[in-house]
Amino acid sequence: MPMLSQSLWACALACVIAPTDDPLALLTQARSAHQAKDYATCASRHDEAAKALPGAASPLFGAACCCSAQGDMDATFERLEQALDRGWHDIDRLKSSTDLEKVHRDPRWAHVIRRCEEASERFGRSCKSADLRGELLNRMREDQGVRLNPPAFWEFSKLAEWRRIDAENTAFMKVLIEKCGWPEKSHVGDDGALAVFLLVQHADDVLFQKKCLPLLTDAVDRGEARPQDRAYLLDRILVRENKPQRYGTQFQGVGADLKPFPIEDEANIDARRHELGLSPMAEYAKQVRESERR
Repeated sequence: MPMLSQSLWACALACVIAPTDDPLALLTQARSAHQAKDYATCASRHDEAAKALPGAASPLFGAACCCSAQGDMDATFERLEQALDRGWHDIDRLKSSTDLEKVHRDPRWAHVIRRCEEASERFGRSCKSADLRGELLNRMREDQGVRLNPPAFWEFSKLAEWRRIDAENTAFMKVLIEKCGWPEKSHVGDDGALAVFLLVQHADDVLFQKKCLPLLTDAVDRGEARPQDRAYLLDRILVRENKPQRYGTQFQGVGADLKPFPIEDEANIDARRHELGLSPMAEYAKQVRESERR
């Protein structure tokens, strides 16, 4: 089949992307539109995602990049200021974005840079600490302790302890992420980053998890988190919303009835898993069943 010209492809993309209130779908559509250089659609989807994810800064930064690529300076700075109001602190990404090169000579750029540098310094002081890493590791040990030795359904006191641990960890992570965004691997170490993911993954609050997903995606894009963690969190959210998962990481049932929750486009599941360095689905399912028997 012949390739569409870039302008025709952008037009086709704009026609097939339908508005939605799902922030995950909106961010995916924004990325696709950006790849097709359909910056108007990209900015629009990022704006919609920002409304669906109040408090999240990254959709507004994405909208600013698309507005800049279109040459709309006023809209660019409006969204950059809004992103900073929501806590955007990634000064390196702000300075290196090729989409924003057009605004570097605008007098407003210096103000944006100054605000972001100040936010980055505050972030570093509040989140880049050995104390935070130690707290995360302690909470991960408790989290894993109850899961590696799960209580029987009649052991009410142990079940109550499990609920207490999860509730306290979720409350802690909500405050941490509201204050600091997604804690980065370079700040809390590989083990601390694993703890961050597990504590969010095990939170009994899908709205909180959906708020975390774009933050984790940003961290993955910057090499500050593992792409596999994003796959697991995305699948957990989709399953909780009764939607097909994408990577087959979530299972249901026990014993011989243990099987993955429904999977989107199951025929291509191994290709998607391979892209993230995950084992083939059959091998992973075998590992899950063997782990469940132990």
